[in-house]
Amino acid sequence: EALADALKVNSTLKEIDLYRNEISYLGALGFADALKINNALQCINLWNNNIGDKGAECLAQALNGNNSLMKLFLYGNSISDAGAGAFA
Repeated sequence: EALADALKVNSTLKEIDLYRNEISYLGALGFADALKINNALQCINLWNNNIGDKGAECLAQALNGNNSLMKLFLYGNSISDAGAGAFA
């Protein structure tokens, strides 16, 4: 939660790597809220964080208003076709 709050006011950090931090759905929800506001991040690595379909859906919705993020890595997060479909 503290990291997501910091990202809301971030204007310089371009990349963040949270590989294997087990942020889960709740962490993805916090990131989604930050992505609605943050216009600096260009690359986020969330590999192996167990965010699942709900987390993927939250992130996908947040990206609708984000113009800066170019890469989002979600490998190994138990995301099914339904969760991946939210990005289509």
